[in-house]
Amino acid sequence: MTTLAHRPALGEPRHGGVAARRAVIRWSRRMFRREWRQQILVMTLLAVAVTAAVGSVTIVYNTSPADNAAFGSANHLLRFDGTDPRKLAAGLGSAERTFGTTDVIGHRSFFAPGSVATVDYRAQDPNGEYGRALLALRRGSYPLGAGQVAVTDGAAELLRLQIGSTWRSTAIPERSSASSRTHAI
Repeated sequence: MTTLAHRPALGEPRHGGVAARRAVIRWSRRMFRREWRQQILVMTLLAVAVTAAVGSVTIVYNTSPADNAAFGSANHLLRFDGTDPRKLAAGLGSAERTFGTTDVIGHRSFFAPGSVATVDYRAQDPNGEYGRALLALRRGSYPLGAGQVAVTDGAAELLRLQIGSTWRSTAIPERSSASSRTHAI
């Protein structure tokens, strides 16, 4: 194997100078003339990919949730403290006089026993004017009395319940006392 080395003289440029630049420029022109179709294809594909990514992110960001996702088909949501039954009745009466038709939905959240997951506990009329769109019966029936509750599949799995089982709700915070309730599922 033979190795040749060239040591530039004192006044000579160290990296090839103008002749080397000219050679690289000629080489790049030849490559562009020969492969311009592939380069245009690559640039087009890059432009399409960037446009699709920016467009999809913009659409997802600006898409608003369904109008009835938060509280049914109602256009106002009023929250009342239920610790004092007289104040609650007065507030509900005032809301009904002001807005006309109302749909009362009692709501509490609690931590599932032995878990950090929360469960929403609602008292809601399945045929209510505005909350009807929030409920869908998949199996079983709606609760018929005060001692029955309907649960979602996720809540049933979290609380280890089946249709017809009994659940002692010690985890649900009571308004007036610390006693527990028994519910039939």
